[in-house]
Amino acid sequence: MTSDPANGRPANGRPAIGRQVIGGRAGPGMSPGVRFGNVIAVSGQVSVDETGALVGIDDVAAQARQCFANIERILGRAGASLSDVVQLTGYLVDPAHAGAYLEVRRATFAVDPPATTTVVVAALLGPQFLVEVQVLAVVPTTADASPDA
Repeated sequence: MTSDPANGRPANGRPAIGRQVIGGRAGPGMSPGVRFGNVIAVSGQVSVDETGALVGIDDVAAQARQCFANIERILGRAGASLSDVVQLTGYLVDPAHAGAYLEVRRATFAVDPPATTTVVVAALLGPQFLVEVQVLAVVPTTADASPDA
């Protein structure tokens, strides 16, 4: 979403009340993540490190670990962690990669895993990418932490 520098509002003219873009490396026209209230949406992450270098050439497990490391870093910038993830979608380019990807996912979310969907797609943005992961996290509010909640 572009903004109008004259008034600081998004291009649609509405104020971005409570909406926080989570910075970091991202492609054109996208944010690594967006926090709105206690909900955090993290864009699909591929296996590039903070410098943009590919991690895990032809290694789906290494690529999955990097995807989750990227997600963890983005969530951390928003005051959240992997334990706050409630929904996860994984995209694989080859069904033969499912076993290695699922093993990394199980290790990453060993306790109380999120709701998940894993799909096989024809391709990702670049042929070097074997997996992409996006998540939705919810950070508990003070009211959520109370015994009466």
